[in-house]
Amino acid sequence: MKNLIKWISAKIGEDLNGDERIIKKIPLLLIDDEADNASINISHGGVSAINGSIRALLKLFQKSAYVGYTATPYANVFIPTPEDDSEEPKGLKVKVGNQEYPVGEDLFPRNFIINIPPPSNYIGPEKVFGIQREDKMYEEAREEEADDERASDPIHLYKLVRDYQPGDYFDSKEVTENIRSENSHFIPDRHRKDDTKPNDLPDSLKTAIKHFILACAARRVRGQVNVHNSMLIHVTRFVDWQNHIAGLVDEELSKYKNRIEFNQPAILEDFADIWLREFEPKTQEIINHPGVKDPDIKPVPWNEVKLHLLPAIMKIQLRAVHGSKLLGGLEPENIQALDYYDYQKKGLSVIAVGGNKLSRGLTLEGLTVSYYLRSSKMYDTLMQMGRWFGYRPGYLDLCRLFTSGELVSHYKHIAAATEEMRAEFDRMYLQRKTPREFGLKVRAHTGVLTITATNKFRYKK
Repeated sequence: MKNLIKWISAKIGEDLNGDERIIKKIPLLLIDDEADNASINISHGGVSAINGSIRALLKLFQKSAYVGYTATPYANVFIPTPEDDSEEPKGLKVKVGNQEYPVGEDLFPRNFIINIPPPSNYIGPEKVFGIQREDKMYEEAREEEADDERASDPIHLYKLVRDYQPGDYFDSKEVTENIRSENSHFIPDRHRKDDTKPNDLPDSLKTAIKHFILACAARRVRGQVNVHNSMLIHVTRFVDWQNHIAGLVDEELSKYKNRIEFNQPAILEDFADIWLREFEPKTQEIINHPGVKDPDIKPVPWNEVKLHLLPAIMKIQLRAVHGSKLLGGLEPENIQALDYYDYQKKGLSVIAVGGNKLSRGLTLEGLTVSYYLRSSKMYDTLMQMGRWFGYRPGYLDLCRLFTSGELVSHYKHIAAATEEMRAEFDRMYLQRKTPREFGLKVRAHTGVLTITATNKFRYKK
């Protein structure tokens, strides 16, 4: 950003009042994606680097406009404006090389906020978790929708994971050590970087891997052969833990490959049981769901899925996605970047084990199964970590989310809060008011969740 400011100022800027520069002849439109993330000022007495650079660039132009896009605009609502924040620092400047550039007003969306409604085939949090109304704000709207109420029913795609250790058990160090020694296969919620790592995967994760293999096979039956298939495993932020878990997943995947290749009855019976018990009823449920209109979702019999198990599983690769060069016992090909472009013709089937790299901005193509235990206390972080939201044409019935009951509860609340916030944006638009005039609000979750990071939230009222 600073290099851009320096270059564009020298290229087309004009001197103004001695040390300052200005660009008069060319207007600027600055479009900021993920505008709730690094663009927010988190400095209390000054200005943070990216926020200051954006504001300095806007100030450099005589005519400039700023448009921010984000799926989680919670932090943007709480950006201070000069009218309502007497502590906003004055005379801020950003130093670029030997030159100082004045910083303009902050990035509160003072002119408009437009809610872009998702298409009907978009699978968002309200479709996965449902909307729990806790007040009467939407009674009139609900009455109008009474005839089509089932269309808004959640599409139940999540399965609760219970074979990991809840963080509540980790208040005492003595209790912590006892539980870890007795249950080394668990993935503790509050584990530390140097804790003893598990020797085996929990049964729920093994089941999730089997679900992914079955989903890949079923997509082949439906003619979706040269397509991308992805599974997400997100349980820790530590790179060495990610590598260790990826190694265990790779070993488990190899076992399944060998057993399926040699037609071992036990593994085939296991897969058949999961298909008949979990997948066939879910497919029929989604076909009958009035909120889903996808003619490509059709019942698939077990005998056809069975024929595609081997080619499906042999195509699956494993990647530890963290950006580090630490192998941690993995092969180099297991930590290369997750690049779908190189597999456009044949499709990439991949199990991606990661943490922060999977949390924002990365699209997991053909995501069918997510195993997600990484908790957070912030609305925006949780929503961005939910990579399973998106479009699932022709395979929605094959998708599964394995997660904890605590996280399901959090997502249900956030889904309701987000739906209300979107309704606020629509109401503001209909009243032809600006965000500054309207007075926006976001439903809180006192004592459990916070809306966004504290340093982005301190200007709340």
